[in-house]
Amino acid sequence: MSVFRRSVRHDIKIALRFLPTIVALIGLLMTPGFSVADDGPMFRKNVSNTPDLETEHAAIRMLPLYVPAQASDGTLLTEGIEYYNADGTLVETRYEARPLITYYIDGHVDLIEEEGYGGFPGHGERDAYGAVSLDDGATWKRTNLSNSADLSSINIKVGKKWVPYPGDVGRSFMASDGNKVLAVWVSKYCGSGSPAYAMTEGEQDLLATYLLGTETIADAAACTDDDPLTPCTYLEDAFGVAGSQGVQSAADLAEDGYPLVGDYPFSCAWAARGVLLPAAAEGETGTFVWFKAERLSSGVRSANRPETVCVKGAGCVVTWQEDPEGIRPGEGEGPGEGWSGAIAHHQTDTWYTYIDWDDFGLVSGDGTYGSFYNETGDLAAWVADGGTGSPKAAVPMSIPIRLTDNYMCQAEGDRPFCYIDFDGSGTADFCADSVQVTIETPEGPTQDVDMCITEDGRLMRGNTASTRARLGLHGYSSLGDYREDPAAYPIDSAWFYMAYEENKGLGDEGEDEETPDDLIDKVDMGKNVWYHTFDMFNPELVSQGLMLNQPAVYPDDFTNPEGFLTAYGDLGYNFYQIDPDPIYETLAGLETTLLQSEISRRPSKMSQDWYDAGPSGTVGFQLWKQGIIRRGGPADIMARRFVIPDGFNAATDNPYDYPNMVCENADGTPAWAFTDGSNPRYVKGFCAAPAINLSGNTVLTGETCADATSCLDAFPFNDYFDDLDMADETDGISKILTWQMFGPGYGETPDATTNNLDDLSWENPYDMAKGHRGYMAGDMIMAMYAWTPNWKALTDAHDIVNLYVRRSFDGGVTWSTLPASFAHTNGITYSG
Repeated sequence: MSVFRRSVRHDIKIALRFLPTIVALIGLLMTPGFSVADDGPMFRKNVSNTPDLETEHAAIRMLPLYVPAQASDGTLLTEGIEYYNADGTLVETRYEARPLITYYIDGHVDLIEEEGYGGFPGHGERDAYGAVSLDDGATWKRTNLSNSADLSSINIKVGKKWVPYPGDVGRSFMASDGNKVLAVWVSKYCGSGSPAYAMTEGEQDLLATYLLGTETIADAAACTDDDPLTPCTYLEDAFGVAGSQGVQSAADLAEDGYPLVGDYPFSCAWAARGVLLPAAAEGETGTFVWFKAERLSSGVRSANRPETVCVKGAGCVVTWQEDPEGIRPGEGEGPGEGWSGAIAHHQTDTWYTYIDWDDFGLVSGDGTYGSFYNETGDLAAWVADGGTGSPKAAVPMSIPIRLTDNYMCQAEGDRPFCYIDFDGSGTADFCADSVQVTIETPEGPTQDVDMCITEDGRLMRGNTASTRARLGLHGYSSLGDYREDPAAYPIDSAWFYMAYEENKGLGDEGEDEETPDDLIDKVDMGKNVWYHTFDMFNPELVSQGLMLNQPAVYPDDFTNPEGFLTAYGDLGYNFYQIDPDPIYETLAGLETTLLQSEISRRPSKMSQDWYDAGPSGTVGFQLWKQGIIRRGGPADIMARRFVIPDGFNAATDNPYDYPNMVCENADGTPAWAFTDGSNPRYVKGFCAAPAINLSGNTVLTGETCADATSCLDAFPFNDYFDDLDMADETDGISKILTWQMFGPGYGETPDATTNNLDDLSWENPYDMAKGHRGYMAGDMIMAMYAWTPNWKALTDAHDIVNLYVRRSFDGGVTWSTLPASFAHTNGITYSG
């Protein structure tokens, strides 16, 4: 054991707990033409092989290609790989295998065993690993991608001493397509890694020339003129990526209720590229090469929850969230344990970077950006010339930019992006005007701030935070319709989308927080779910996005008890407006219409390539969890459909675009509101119509109530109709005994009187759904979620949660179990 490691473990003084886990590859060796019953025996393989260390965040990918079967030491398996069925009979022998790529983090970790610290990730010395198998998982070649556990970029204070904090690796993610793999992670080590924002002027000049030639950038001069106000987002840091790594102090964490954590350094984002080269000639082996890890951020804000997606021919994108004050622990009173990044401090933004497919695997000639091995950067030539280890990339990923608009821009002396005219209108996009706003905080003095107003009227107040982004990326050809001729119109770009949750911004509270004392904070506590989409090479900067959830619909007899809400029935639903808007109107004198909404969170993506869509044209089905009460209370799984419109141009139109979200009233009329840009609270408008309620059920009977109406009347809503009346937590909480889900089923016409698909979350306040996932294949959508009929009884372990599956065969219009008719695998057609 190194002196460094002993010193850190001793000085941090946190109880050691080993959780000896392993990454296990579990798969079925399947052969074409055999049913499930004839599959071979289950196959398990210890990939990490470190039983005394903590192994977690494991993922596995299978690349969509074949290579000659070979062992991890490079030996060609000339006798092939034998496949057996369940009774031990040899079925076939194959001489090729599809590459398997496993990613995981592994290393020592000190956890805190005291009550209340279950979600704390620990003080660790973990590294990020990639493992490759080219023989169907029989042998694995492991590579340490991060090599940071024994390094340190920052010291923390432990007692009276300053000690180096290990370069521990945290949350991680992996994506792949074609022959390329991208692993991303966050780490407490924020040194080295050749971040793009720190490149030299010489590297910048060379890259500008190269990227101009590939049409990745349009103006090389803007990238090399040393003027931050002439935009070049790929090669210039306009958004404040650079900076010194921060530390979340022990005092701050103690104030949050975690006195045992101590100082906790901020994390930065990293990425490592991997490329599989095919065999150069018959009888030779393929080669998988991991590139040197590339640091994406500086740690000036704490990075968390990285995610990545790749599309062959287009490239790869990465997002993560950065919190300017470090991780916000939460209280773990929802379904999780806290520390997940689900809630965050104000000004937490989602960040974005990308790399073109053709630049992904280019090798640097001299270890710097902009130089190319043998002038071409060809990886195969580097390997053929005897290159070993991990090469340095010739082209970095783009310097990260902010996708969300949670930063506070001030009229003078702020980040360059606040003053750049990105759209060429002659006015700064994010500071077209300004207004003086008085900010009062409990921690500090009152401040008068000249706050920026964007071109589209948004106030850059900086009192919101975006978290838990989920991504999608789908390729297209800018040359023509890929469906007509993939060879003539190859994929060269991709449409990006993301959905995330964002706190509402009037108070500090998120879904896991204590009920605030201030009534206006109580009115607007919780989150909304937002959606962004754009071409991956032309990101939508500092955007508000589109709100997916419907504003809250109140009962007809609702009466506002305190006067903060005003009825707003202009859109045909019983919405209520927060009047006056306490941020825009009260503080800044700006007119808006801000509607109250329920608590919407945990977005989950479902989408498919647009060219695989079925007759309905459905390409996306965005899911989230929504309800009126936080902390694991009643909630439903809601969804919005995205459908390709008539007149779609495959070379220029985004099938996942905002207007393509289905938004119709029950009579089929459009339900869009504020699409003219007149309301800065919803610059892209919003859909006033209900979302699809996948988990909606009608109560039939209860223990102390007789039917849906009497059970709803008996539920103890508070005066604001957004929570329980906590005077007596058990009074009126009946246990529901029977329930039913009503159509429409496949081929049936929707009937609003007997249809749970348009239910509001409060129509059944006794049930709770979570864990929503699914996939799409043409017009077939399969969604699953966990559900209990009695959320209150569940909190006392007096009820259970079961897993439910729903299927649609017409792109999400109706939901059933089986289609009207279907051909089974035995060739027989059955009626549904």
